[in-house]
Amino acid sequence: MPVVAVEMEKINMFQGSLQDRILIRERYGAYSDAVFRQDVDAWLANYSEEGVWEIHGKAHRGKTELRAKWESLWAMLDKMAFFTEIGAIAIEGDSASARSYCREIVSLKNGQIMKVVGFYEDELIRRNDNWRFSKRHYTPLLNESAPATA
Repeated sequence: MPVVAVEMEKINMFQGSLQDRILIRERYGAYSDAVFRQDVDAWLANYSEEGVWEIHGKAHRGKTELRAKWESLWAMLDKMAFFTEIGAIAIEGDSASARSYCREIVSLKNGQIMKVVGFYEDELIRRNDNWRFSKRHYTPLLNESAPATA
């Protein structure tokens, strides 16, 4: 398994009101749930209108691009388990920074199984008392793949 050495943004562990941190944690839960259920509309609801998802070296901006990237990924995927652990949340007014770790177990349509560990450096904004991702930057840390089944 290759290991990627990275320096993660230094966010103090947890800052801000407990209520806001709970709402942000619920946003992460909703995101993971949407991935498990393969529900693109529920997944998109986690992003602000101008939200950015940086993955595989490319930034996808706005819900139209986000939807297109989701659809291109899911064209290869059969199922995905997506687990999130939050490492830090720092809230300042209507903005927040967060760091989270994810474990992905992916079943590809060709029968291959991939197990990936990565982390997200996130920015969130509050609008109408709802927190949404304004930017998610994904970095893979570990990738373990099994050969396709016969």
